[in-house]
Amino acid sequence: GALKPLRTRDSRGDERERETREDRQRGDGEKRKVNMNAAEESHVEAKGACAGCAKTSGSDAKRQKTCESVSSAPQGKEEALRRLRSLHIQMRDLEQEMKVFENAVLPVDSVKEELRNHKEKDMSVNDFCQECMNKLGIELAKEYDVLRNEFSKGFTQHVHLTTEGDMYQLPSTISSAYSKHARWVVYLCCILGNTPQWISADKYCMSYDTIEADYPFVHEHIGVFLNASSYLLIIQDEKLSAQFHFDDRQKMAFKKCYAMVSRLEDMLSLVVNSAYKIDESLAMLSKTYLQSAVESPSEAAAKDAQSIQNMMKEINEIQESLIGGIPIASSASRGEILGLIAFKFVSHALVWLQSELHVSAFVLSRRGGNSRPIMNPFQSAGSMINVTQVCIKERTKDFLSKTASVVRKSKPDTSSKDGRLQA
Repeated sequence: GALKPLRTRDSRGDERERETREDRQRGDGEKRKVNMNAAEESHVEAKGACAGCAKTSGSDAKRQKTCESVSSAPQGKEEALRRLRSLHIQMRDLEQEMKVFENAVLPVDSVKEELRNHKEKDMSVNDFCQECMNKLGIELAKEYDVLRNEFSKGFTQHVHLTTEGDMYQLPSTISSAYSKHARWVVYLCCILGNTPQWISADKYCMSYDTIEADYPFVHEHIGVFLNASSYLLIIQDEKLSAQFHFDDRQKMAFKKCYAMVSRLEDMLSLVVNSAYKIDESLAMLSKTYLQSAVESPSEAAAKDAQSIQNMMKEINEIQESLIGGIPIASSASRGEILGLIAFKFVSHALVWLQSELHVSAFVLSRRGGNSRPIMNPFQSAGSMINVTQVCIKERTKDFLSKTASVVRKSKPDTSSKDGRLQA
């Protein structure tokens, strides 16, 4: 149940490069091979090691169409230009990849309307969003109480089949809990967008942890968090699998889901790697290429500047599309915006996964279009309850650990100066 330790290797001085990790999936022993070409292009540059677990910095994405070449420059300039090119490729790949998950829609417009109306109250954006999340938390607790109650009474009593073989009773509660969780995600994104310094704190540690964790963890700003990979690993626990007798079709669907979300998480790791240095790189490019094109005009300088501007224009357009209307503070740096995009999509992937498994399958539909979810209502209820219990245990463990730490700090020093205990 513990998080796996971060694996790093020396890169430049105190900088580290996150390595690709194989075999993240338990149980079936299958290993996923990751294409490292994109990672090698980006020269991962996350300083130090985050608390939490490491996953990958590889990506299957490989693009034939590359950025327009720019004339040679000193080493620092070349490095900054390389980072911009890598980000350009990553953003285009990410935009394409997210089309796979677009059938799961986050209620951004609805939450934004609430935020516009909240100004009538004397509350900050964060306080308002937190108040909404607290209300949602109470409603979600009631939904899960219903699920536990129905689930505990057993399959035969509370789930009946119609002539078409569709199951009723539990689905409405499952769908309601799913919708509330999707809304919760948007509120959390709004809080991070309004407080971008949380994203970049500790060298983007929170961003890495949300992408790389193979088990739920607790963070001071976002509470208990798990990603889609964690969700899949928990529901495929041996005891749970034995209880629900997942058939071969469901097991194949789990593997496909895992491959899809792992690929996305790999891409998001690369984006966060770029976020760490992109503001520094843009400042370097502005100083060396763009200003020189103005101060010392020449055909080569103009061509270099135009190429950089074209890349930046496309990156900005893709970034605006990917952020999807989530409000962002004007103080947010380019790297912090990229970190918010990564957080939004790692959360979006979980919402998508829950939809496919518990509400309505679309990408994994056998007939094409919307169809019954991968799990039946009884399996879905049990899985959702089990995931919730794991998260509650982690939150309780974190609370007890922090309480014990406070108690230890508050105890008076009972030792004398020479190290012997006082009477």
